[in-house]
Amino acid sequence: MAFAKPKQWHPEDIKAEVRKRGMSLSGLSRSVGLCDSACRVAFQKPVPAANRAIAELIGQSLHVLWPRWFDTDGNRLSSGAKNSRAGRRGHRQKQVRK
Repeated sequence: MAFAKPKQWHPEDIKAEVRKRGMSLSGLSRSVGLCDSACRVAFQKPVPAANRAIAELIGQSLHVLWPRWFDTDGNRLSSGAKNSRAGRRGHRQKQVRK
């Protein structure tokens, strides 16, 4: 049995719903005490406070809008990468000799 890919809303459909409710993404961000760009950034990567504000405004759950980022209870799903830079040095850093 093949598993279906989670169906999520298209970002332009979400933005249209925000505009239909008389808000802009920047205005919505400001209204919940976030920086102007928070709701715009929430389409590229999870910003839980901004994602939550968008979901509440349009009356959908976080999971329905972004199923890859949030579970059915609205909790953030783990990305699997704890700290991608841990244990790595920058490419120009010299090794310390002991």
